[in-house]
Amino acid sequence: MPVTKSRVIGGREIEKALRDLPQKTARNVLRGMVRAGAAPIRDEARALVRRKTGLGAKSIVTRAGRAPDRNSAVAKVTVLGRAFYLRFLEFGTRYIKAVPFLRPAADSKNQEAVKAMGTYAGVRIEKEAKKLARGAGR
Repeated sequence: MPVTKSRVIGGREIEKALRDLPQKTARNVLRGMVRAGAAPIRDEARALVRRKTGLGAKSIVTRAGRAPDRNSAVAKVTVLGRAFYLRFLEFGTRYIKAVPFLRPAADSKNQEAVKAMGTYAGVRIEKEAKKLARGAGR
């Protein structure tokens, strides 16, 4: 399936804020960030896929992927097993013309995904910092 990588504007500030949090909390915030960024792409892919019964659209989900190291996170927009036929639609076969839905979704919602990641990071980091400050005041 297609792979899209993006860079968050203000990423250095977010990275610095994540470093100030405990490692486990920072990792959870980072995971939530990439899942928030994958959501607009997932929603667009669901809107673009051909529908007969709706099984294909319901089978397009966001999953956590295996990160290359402990300081990064990966989220995938993928298709669950019962709708395996969607890969034939996305890439085509010798007999079926390709009708892509994942790549166009990733291309069209890339900037929206980056904004969603930044928004989520700002809200969540602020929330976790308040939690830490409350805990330190005890």
